[in-house]
Amino acid sequence: MKLEDKSEALNQQERKASPTANSRDALERARYGSTKDLASSLSTKVLGVIILILIAAIFLIALL
Repeated sequence: MKLEDKSEALNQQERKASPTANSRDALERARYGSTKDLASSLSTKVLGVIILILIAAIFLIALL
C-alpha cells in the first residue's frame, strides 16, 4: 500500500469519526480552495501554461 493510499485511508477514517470536523474542513476548502483539487481539475497543458506564466512573471519582476 502506497503512502498516499494510507494517508487517504486515514483521512476517510477521521471524516467518519468526526462529522463536525468534516463539515469544517469542507467549509475551509470552499473558502480557500485546494491546490490539489485545482491541479487535478485542469488539463496538463493548461497547468503547464499557468506555470510558465508564473515563471515569466517572476522573471519580469526580477528584471525591474
